[in-house]
Amino acid sequence: MKILFLVLIALAVFLTVGFTQLVKKIDKKNRLKGWRVWIPILFSAFFAFLLWQGAFFASREFWFWWAMIYGISIACYETIIKRITKKVK
Repeated sequence: MKILFLVLIALAVFLTVGFTQLVKKIDKKNRLKGWRVWIPILFSAFFAFLLWQGAFFASREFWFWWAMIYGISIACYETIIKRITKKVK
């Protein structure tokens, strides 16, 4: 169960980065220029909420795991994007 949880956390990080990049590419008219910092915050909160609903952690741990997903996705954003685009091309 613990390994599955760690895999799901890693998946949440990759999906947060992927969806953030997708929203950036879709926003061609640059409407979200000042709001782009909120995109990974919302996606990481959504994935933390899904993990909490799946009973992978207690409700009091929600903010910790949200911060963990958000922090890793922001810290490793460029590395993950380079790996994803390298494999796609």
